[in-house]
Amino acid sequence: MQSNYNNTKNNFAKKAIIVLGVFIFTYTIARAYFISITWDESQSYREYISNTIVFPETYVFMSANNHFLNTFGGIIFTTIFGVSEFSLRITSLLFHLLFILFSAKLVLKIEHKWLSVCAFLILNLNPFLLDFFSLARGYSISIACMMVSVYYLYRFLETGYQNKFVFYSLIASIIGTYGNLTLLNFSLVLIGTFYIIFYLNYIHQQNGIFASVLKSIKRMAFPSILFILFLAFIIPISLKLREANALFMGGNNGLWQDTLGTIVPRLLYDFDKNCFLIIASKLLFIITIITSISYVSYCVFKNKTSIQTKFLAALTFIFISIVVSTILQHYLFGTLYLIERAVLFLFVLVNCIFVFLFVTIDRIYKMAQFLLYGFAILVGVHFLYSFNLKYVYEWKDDCETREMLKDLEKLNPQPGEKYNVTLGIPLALESSINYYREINNMNWLNKVERSKTVNYTDDFYFLRPIDYEQAVGDSLEIIKTYPITGNILAKTKNKVSIQTVFENFTLKKVSGEKTFRIHSDTLYGPVFTFNINDTRMLKKTLLSYTFKVQAQKPLQKNVYLVTTHDNAEKTYRWVNEKINDFVPKNSIWGTYTISYYLPAETALRDKLNMYIWNPERQSLVVKDIKIKIIRYN
Repeated sequence: MQSNYNNTKNNFAKKAIIVLGVFIFTYTIARAYFISITWDESQSYREYISNTIVFPETYVFMSANNHFLNTFGGIIFTTIFGVSEFSLRITSLLFHLLFILFSAKLVLKIEHKWLSVCAFLILNLNPFLLDFFSLARGYSISIACMMVSVYYLYRFLETGYQNKFVFYSLIASIIGTYGNLTLLNFSLVLIGTFYIIFYLNYIHQQNGIFASVLKSIKRMAFPSILFILFLAFIIPISLKLREANALFMGGNNGLWQDTLGTIVPRLLYDFDKNCFLIIASKLLFIITIITSISYVSYCVFKNKTSIQTKFLAALTFIFISIVVSTILQHYLFGTLYLIERAVLFLFVLVNCIFVFLFVTIDRIYKMAQFLLYGFAILVGVHFLYSFNLKYVYEWKDDCETREMLKDLEKLNPQPGEKYNVTLGIPLALESSINYYREINNMNWLNKVERSKTVNYTDDFYFLRPIDYEQAVGDSLEIIKTYPITGNILAKTKNKVSIQTVFENFTLKKVSGEKTFRIHSDTLYGPVFTFNINDTRMLKKTLLSYTFKVQAQKPLQKNVYLVTTHDNAEKTYRWVNEKINDFVPKNSIWGTYTISYYLPAETALRDKLNMYIWNPERQSLVVKDIKIKIIRYN
């Protein structure tokens, strides 16, 4: 009878968790489809996915934004389904399914049906966590793989230390590290944890210290070889990123201020300004860890070591070891403390500790289950309050970019003397706008460049409220204010007049032909030079050009139009523009346009050199290269 009763309870929990899991996964699918591209996603696409680069040959300042498995998945799914926000995010959705599945398998180890369901809600419903399962970022991959790893750690303890579960758990953590390097510390601590568990088990079996060490090494031989091979590949990458100053996301103020202080407001989502909730949440983190340490110590002292108690002890040890190793790395190697979204994996780990702490305590104090019920209700209410299909917390400024560009296109903007329309933007919105410009072939829109100030010669502006406040009050006319961010689409009230069009010509060969063929054995196309020979060009002068481009075969890699600004001593500006996104794949002619202001350091007798750079040796044809040099008042 008891067995049938337990099966009934288990079946109820399974059915409830399946329904909840389907709902949560449907929610992230909808968000992956509807939410506008974010800065980090667009930068990863434009620099790596579009160029089919997973492991770059050289590492630069922004290379840490390349999350390897996310990039690899993006390459696969954009090749199959074409480029869209959704196809870029399929990888994260698949790993979210993995997270849901293994978190469900883990909580179903809890005997009490309602505790299982509550534990599942607590592990799965934080809105900041769900953001990353709807985005093309590697954090989703690393967190999902960590959950798989944690589940197999439980199975390892549950089955009496079977080696296959060591292998499964380590493989999952290794894969997760390729999703995002923040999981490297977890992987290092995890393999140490398995060694310690084996060692303590052999000691408990009355083996001597030396014999226990040897037996532990023997049991861990194959996993250790696998892990050493993994480190031999991943550590050099980490060092290269460090040398390139790419690991700049972090803090120097300590775990309380940097790590806990930056993750807690994000976990609270729309309650991120509530001081009471921030302090209460920080205290809850600390109390959870202290209580877990105390309870595990009590169980060891009383020799009450159930499977779930051992699991709780292992998780707590892993968490403390990661924290200690982070502090040591900071003081020994100058490594920055983790901040913001990079701390998410630790939040999931603490969540597991929190859940299993209450589950194990429930065996002694029944009041614990009611506390867990109450917390699960709070988590559910928080999720429902934060429910939306429009934005994610970390890149909220980007959420109305796609809508803004549609609105701008409906205005049918005219560029005047230039070859395209210019849009002034602040620092935060550059990459997402350029992503839509490239994938939607918006050759009427100039490539946007971030700026700390408003340039009043631009045709339109897309500004955050703080940027608009810093602009000259009566100089801009608001076209539309977007409700979620308060971002503003505007234009200048007084149109800036053109003083002079210095040059308006089409480049030709000596023969007079306007077509230039770039062959597969050509690295650089012909160089065209223009001399700065008029003092009026030295202020508010715009270079605008357009040309047509065609390729018989689809361009798989980048081709660039390069413009250099040179004086007698050096090249002081190098403008590098990708043109392959504007080359149609069906052998018809595409159009590319670009406009930008001459640098402030431009002087008389300087030279502008323009040429095609073809680093991957692809074939294309360029014609009708038209150039204007325009002076504004």
